[in-house]
Amino acid sequence: MDKTIEKLLSKGVSEHKKGNLKEAEEIYKSIIEINNLNTSANFNLGILKVSLEDYKAASLHFKIAIKNVPNNEMFWDQYNGSLLNDYMNGFQRNVSNKNKDYNLEKDNFPKANQDSQSTQSFFERPSPIEYKEHYRPGMGTENVGGFLRSMVHMLRPKRILEIGAGYTTPFLLEALVNNERVFDDGNLFESFSIESNYDPKFIIIDNMSQGELIKRPGMKSIIDSKYTEFIESSFEGHAEELNKSYGNFDFVWFDCGGKREYESFMSEYWDICSNYIFFHYTYSNGKPNDLHEIILRNIKGNPIIFDILEPHKKKQGSITMIRKESL
Repeated sequence: MDKTIEKLLSKGVSEHKKGNLKEAEEIYKSIIEINNLNTSANFNLGILKVSLEDYKAASLHFKIAIKNVPNNEMFWDQYNGSLLNDYMNGFQRNVSNKNKDYNLEKDNFPKANQDSQSTQSFFERPSPIEYKEHYRPGMGTENVGGFLRSMVHMLRPKRILEIGAGYTTPFLLEALVNNERVFDDGNLFESFSIESNYDPKFIIIDNMSQGELIKRPGMKSIIDSKYTEFIESSFEGHAEELNKSYGNFDFVWFDCGGKREYESFMSEYWDICSNYIFFHYTYSNGKPNDLHEIILRNIKGNPIIFDILEPHKKKQGSITMIRKESL
């Protein structure tokens, strides 16, 4: 690294840590004037822009960092977060808390030539709970949110149905927002190069039994999203009208109630689910419970069934995933 840039970067990081954002911004910009592709200056300026809620500018600087170090997950996380925040007009993704775990350093990312000790410390940094304003202890969904987000990224569904809103809701919406863009590393079908045909919808049904959902921080932005239709009601009795409006649902997340609700879902909604269905809390103390039995007893056809258990949890620590047979 050029010694002039190295000195400027050290000074910029120092001012940034002190909270002198204006001074730090000017220093980072001066580095970019010398070398507009400088990774550290662009990444740190992106972090600074996030703190100022200038998400559009932040995403541009993160994008440059990604071009230089394409496999850095931290860069991708910040880039996607800034894009989502920009789209949702300031929806609080807890980015500021997240950034506290990213130490502002001159080389704040792992490199191939770093020694194993520094690389190890990078991966040992604890990750904070995402969307913690929606998190409810004991509900067993702290790992489910990220899992469902990844599944939406991989499966690219067009019609998502969530029955029982809560901690998982922002993860599902975030995934749909991200799915409007695809990472092109040369492994894409040509039809996915232009996402003109991807018009997903996210249907949320919740009877508000866990409190006034709309008053939770950020939930109004989710409900008002162009992707979302929110139905404030019990889910029973809505399958036919939903099917008329949206057709079948190719991704369903069901996390609502007990035995009666699971019976009702299997009876009313099974036929309008076209691909993947995810059920929560189907095991207790490591063994299938009554909810699991209800699902198996009411299945039609020959779907693929897969149970995922979290062995360290007594109750709400399982998912049953069903892929319906192709027609």
